[in-house]
Amino acid sequence: MTRGANGGGKTGGGPATALELETVVSREARRARTLARRYGARRGMALAAYQPAGEIVLLAAPDDALAELAAELARRSGGGDAWRGRVVLHCSGLLPGAVLQPLRRRGAAVGSMHPLMTFGAGRPAPAPDHLVFAVEGQAAAVRAVERLVAAWGGTTLRLRAREKARYHLAAMWASPFVVADFAIAVAVLRRAGLRGRRLAVARRGLAALLAQTAANVAAAVRSPGGDLADAWTGPIARRDQKTVRRHLAAAGEWGELYRAMAQEARRRLP
Repeated sequence: MTRGANGGGKTGGGPATALELETVVSREARRARTLARRYGARRGMALAAYQPAGEIVLLAAPDDALAELAAELARRSGGGDAWRGRVVLHCSGLLPGAVLQPLRRRGAAVGSMHPLMTFGAGRPAPAPDHLVFAVEGQAAAVRAVERLVAAWGGTTLRLRAREKARYHLAAMWASPFVVADFAIAVAVLRRAGLRGRRLAVARRGLAALLAQTAANVAAAVRSPGGDLADAWTGPIARRDQKTVRRHLAAAGEWGELYRAMAQEARRRLP
């Protein structure tokens, strides 16, 4: 089975490692060839030379560039039926498949396939088995994604277009904002006076704490009848009000954020 791919962003790189790629396309031919070697594709080429090929075309481009890219690809194909019968997908967790409307008018079935996973720069992409892929779009595109994900051993989550913004926001809270939260924790250590080896040791300790917290959350979610309360610890969970007041006194510029998080914790956790 052959596929086509356009672009090479972090998110697109995850699914690309599991696809049998025929062609990788990028704005620059050199980058396309580099990506083709990375993902085991048969060839890489510049966008200017690309003609529709393969059963599935994956557009791994930034959200803000997708509409323009779809319009450009549609213009390049002229008035023919080069896109008819093909499935065109993008990897945005936020935008619906309808952003590819110019290609739909050319006969393609359009949709979105978003892996609910983080892809760090310079690190191997997680294997797609056991991952959740959010899928949305035309029926033919959704069926194509479900066949792919089933072959990988993953799970599909069907979404409606109107659900995607909050779905993607949930992913932000569960991953990128956690990194920002960790950065604040390190800044608090610096404000306390830790430097050099002591800061490095404390950072490793915080990383171990974060990893165990994630493991506790995962265990609670996966367990039948599991509850996030099983992963909820600390002074707010213990109702240790004196400790919370001392935290607030030490928080400085992060005091309002601490209060907001504490308030949400009290609302949503026992």
